[in-house]
Amino acid sequence: MISRLIKIARPPFVIVGMTHFLLGSLWAVLLGAIFSPSRLLFGYLVIFPAQLSVHFGNDYFDMASDRPGRSMMISGGSGVLIKHTEFREPVRWIAVLLILLSIGIGICFMLIYSYPSWMIVFILLGIWQVGTIQRLL
Repeated sequence: MISRLIKIARPPFVIVGMTHFLLGSLWAVLLGAIFSPSRLLFGYLVIFPAQLSVHFGNDYFDMASDRPGRSMMISGGSGVLIKHTEFREPVRWIAVLLILLSIGIGICFMLIYSYPSWMIVFILLGIWQVGTIQRLL
């Protein structure tokens, strides 16, 4: 079961997302932000579950369109839910929980580092923009 969940998480895409976050952080430092390893890690922990929720949500919602095709490196889903339909509902709830986890970690980040309260709006807009939350609820 764990290996199937890891396959749905699509680790190569997680690495790409982490790379984008690190590049954005480097850009912030180049523009004058103070580098803080703990803040960098904590900031990524806001993004990580949100990104995973997209992977789980996409596998859940794209089952019908993934069925006729074949899974490729960048498209076609993981194929796990096509072969193991019993995971369909758990995967949906994992996606929802990951979104809630991202929001919770974002609120903690905002409070610990004294960011303005409107920062949570950016987290919510990012999650909403991806479209997963609208379809999951």
